[in-house]
Amino acid sequence: MSRLSKNIIYNLAGGLMLAVLSLIAVRYIFQRLGPDALGIIYFVWPLSAVLRSALDMGISTTTTREVAMHWRDEPDYVAELVRTASTLYWAAFAALAIGLYAGAPWIARHWLRLETISVAEAVAVLRILGIGALLGLPRSLYGSLLRGLERMSITNGIDVVFTAAQQAGCIMVLVMDGGLMMLCWWLAASFAVWTAAYIVISAWALSWRAVRPGMFAATIRRNRAFAAHMSGISMLSVVHTESDKIIVSRLMPLGMVGFYGFAARITGRCMTVVAAISQAAYPALSAAMHREGRAGAIRQYNRLHDLVCFGTVPIFAAMVFASGPLFTFLFNRQVAGQLMIPVALLCVGYYMNGTLNMPYFFSLASGRPDIAMRLNLWALIGTLPIAVWLVYSFGLTGAGLSWVVYHIFAYAYWVPRLCRECLETPVFDWYLHIAKVGALTGGTYGAVWWLARLMGASGAELAVYYVTATAAFTLGAWLMAGRRLRAAVVDVLWEPLAA
Repeated sequence: MSRLSKNIIYNLAGGLMLAVLSLIAVRYIFQRLGPDALGIIYFVWPLSAVLRSALDMGISTTTTREVAMHWRDEPDYVAELVRTASTLYWAAFAALAIGLYAGAPWIARHWLRLETISVAEAVAVLRILGIGALLGLPRSLYGSLLRGLERMSITNGIDVVFTAAQQAGCIMVLVMDGGLMMLCWWLAASFAVWTAAYIVISAWALSWRAVRPGMFAATIRRNRAFAAHMSGISMLSVVHTESDKIIVSRLMPLGMVGFYGFAARITGRCMTVVAAISQAAYPALSAAMHREGRAGAIRQYNRLHDLVCFGTVPIFAAMVFASGPLFTFLFNRQVAGQLMIPVALLCVGYYMNGTLNMPYFFSLASGRPDIAMRLNLWALIGTLPIAVWLVYSFGLTGAGLSWVVYHIFAYAYWVPRLCRECLETPVFDWYLHIAKVGALTGGTYGAVWWLARLMGASGAELAVYYVTATAAFTLGAWLMAGRRLRAAVVDVLWEPLAA
């Protein structure tokens, strides 16, 4: 089995375990601390993500690409790159931490709609948990280094171990009646140890000298054009990804922020297969582009894109079928009813995002981040005001719909440019491919879901309906996709991918 195939499997296994682990503590938080506590915790995640992306500077993606291309033939350059990036990231973390500490009182008083927790308590949570979550910025650098080395088994192992420990600690704190503040201190401390583990493993993979901060002007000059584009992409894309949660936090009570934030987070975990394939494919595509040229990279792209388009449908469909029983168990029946349509819309949006994933990484491997940069810039102007109006007018349903609207814009603007300038394939063929998958999905999962709702199915009955729809979809996909998808399944699961 090839390294790419192994890395896909490592990423998939790690992502699935993280998805399961993320469910463990949320029920305890809701039952013992209430909806406002859940809301402020799930407000901190998107807030910290937006702040991290603002100072990401595109370095993590650049690091993955450069390490994948050059760690064998230019090890000294790779060490200089990591040392320079380390300096920039830790400086950015310090700046963000100071800014969040100073801005927490304003956020608590003027942005959040608090109901059951005090302003002082909200400020403390924002400072403790927010600064701890910001450690994800330097941690992402060390993760990108290991991904560039194609050591996904290590990154997934670290993430699963620390997520499990973090969730177990949360439950222990709540069982011992530790309260919201102790929970936040535990989460912040676990983020710190998590980051330290990444530093140690990165030093083991390269050397302690390579992870020691330092500045090298030649390295900055070599990568500043690519990194500048990636910085814009990173910052703008996370604004689009997290804008629905931020808008909800301003326009709706804090408890609703928690419910929607968790629903969006767990629905996003359905991207596990996409992330597993793309994180493994990006360094492989970059290396193939460097060693074999475009022809070698496009062969890998075609197979993996088919795998993503067909292979992720059953996962998102499972989320739609399971959302009612799942959210009833975690919260209550009323909350589950409020989340049903938003979750379905989020699943549609995330699936659309998945179909754009492999084309995006192919454009990066081709050295064309400017295409995605322009997409996110124009989308900021074209879709963000619509998102505000949708949330204001339709609440959580509008928030889920805003994620679909963004991807409709991406389909209309970005895909034609990508097909013309990178993939060199007719855009009609790309759209037709997605349309076929959509028609098959509607004719199987959509029809069966409508029937299940009509019959009032729940629990085990929904599982039977889902299995029936999955069997029909799998047969249709196998007949529709042709040899390329079949070859991709065999290659990824059993044999090395063809060069």
